[in-house]
Amino acid sequence: DPHKVLDTIKSRTQHLEFRLIAPDVLGELLNDVVTRAVLTVDGNSVDIAVQRAKGSARDALSALDQIVASGLSSDVRPDFEALFAAFADSDAVAALTQLARLARDGWDPEQLAENLIAELRQAFLLLVAPEVSDLYAGDRERLAAWGQQFGLPKTVRIIEALGKTVREMHSAPDPTVVLEVTVARLTHPELDNDVA
Repeated sequence: DPHKVLDTIKSRTQHLEFRLIAPDVLGELLNDVVTRAVLTVDGNSVDIAVQRAKGSARDALSALDQIVASGLSSDVRPDFEALFAAFADSDAVAALTQLARLARDGWDPEQLAENLIAELRQAFLLLVAPEVSDLYAGDRERLAAWGQQFGLPKTVRIIEALGKTVREMHSAPDPTVVLEVTVARLTHPELDNDVA
C-alpha cells in the first residue's frame, strides 16, 4: 500500500500503477502481433488467448504463443450447454447425467464448479451490466441467452449455491457428492430453503 510508505522512502522510489487491459484492446493488440509476425492462426485463437489472459498483455502473448506452438485453436473448457438446459427445465436426472458425463471426460469436480461459476458470472453480468462483462466475441451471445432464460433471481441463486459448494468441497471426503447434491437442490429448490 503506497500510502503506508514513509515520505522519506517514497521520495526515493518510483510508484507505478498497473491496470488490466480491456478484452477488445487485448484482441486488437494480439491481432496486430499475428499480422506483424505473419502467424497462421484461425479466428478463435485470438479470442481464446484474450480469455485466458484475463486482462494481462503478457499472459495474452504467452497464451497466443502456446496456441501457435501446439497448433490447437480450441479452448479446452467443459461444455455446460446440456447442464444449463437441465437447470432451465428443473430436470435433476439430466443435470446429474451431465455431471457424470463431464466427470467421465476427466473434469475434476472442483474445476467443474469453478468453471460453472465463471460462466454463470458472465451471464449475470450480461443481465445486469453488459459493459462490465469481459467476454470476447461468441460466448457473449450464448451466455446472454442463458441469462435471459434463467432470469436474474435464478442466476444469482445458482451462483450463490455453487460458491457455497466450492467452499464445502475443499474439506469434503468426496467433492463429487457435494456438487451432485447442490445440483439436485438447484433443480428441485423445494429440497432446501437455502437454495430456494
